[in-house]
Amino acid sequence: MNGKDFIKERLKKEPTVPTKQLNISIDVDDIDNLEKIAALLTRETGKTTTRNELIKTGIKGFIAESVEELQTQGFDLDIDDVSLFPYDTIILPAHQDGFIETFLGDNKWYPIRANDYKMRKMKYIAIYVGAPVSAITHYGKIKQDGILFDENTERYTVLLDGSAKQLPHAIPLGNINAAATRSPRYVKLSALLSADTYEDLTTT
Repeated sequence: MNGKDFIKERLKKEPTVPTKQLNISIDVDDIDNLEKIAALLTRETGKTTTRNELIKTGIKGFIAESVEELQTQGFDLDIDDVSLFPYDTIILPAHQDGFIETFLGDNKWYPIRANDYKMRKMKYIAIYVGAPVSAITHYGKIKQDGILFDENTERYTVLLDGSAKQLPHAIPLGNINAAATRSPRYVKLSALLSADTYEDLTTT
């Protein structure tokens, strides 16, 4: 990143989201567990995570999954679905051999264990390749109706719309533990294309 881009990035203001103060009681054990999770995430990622962030993320997840279930049951809610989960790209880990053979060679990826609500919103998929590559180098557009669910294994297969595309530059791990790549990470495609390291790809 050059100096001009660095300054632009630092001065970029995130959109303000209206908030409302609530006074709620939470079990002491739950608070302690949230603080332990926040401390672990802070330690492993190098970025400060607070229990309040975890609570807000949990609330969004609960609302999103509730909306999905209510819609399945035939109820219609006046809720902006995009605001609940605005991401369109899933990032998954892989070994180099499987990445080359399946993602690049067969234009697909499997098996994927992911939340159904989130998975159905994905339009793109990127793969973080472990050592010795230790970076994201390619991504692909998901084929229309290309998200397939196997009820026997309860896993997904994703079919690409054509061949995977090479990123303008590889996205290395950065200053975080490789364990952070083990779970699916959901981001916007624009964030993937502009990221310098995996560490930049935070889901908020």
